Amino acid sequence: MRAVGLLGVRAIVTGIRPAVARTMTSLEFDMRALGTHATLREALKFCMRSVTSAPR
Repeated sequence: MRAVGLLGVRAIVTGIRPAVARTMTSLEFDMRALGTHATLREALKFCMRSVTSAPR
């Protein structure tokens, strides 16, 4: 995720299974750096809103 940030973009993660979420939490993975959404649809809506509201 840090490498993605170095490129000047933001990673978005969707559909994390409960077992994976538990593993990430137990590894003390910093979820604040990620955009997380339950479904791909929610993530796409977020992206579309971000693009249309971004300053030009």
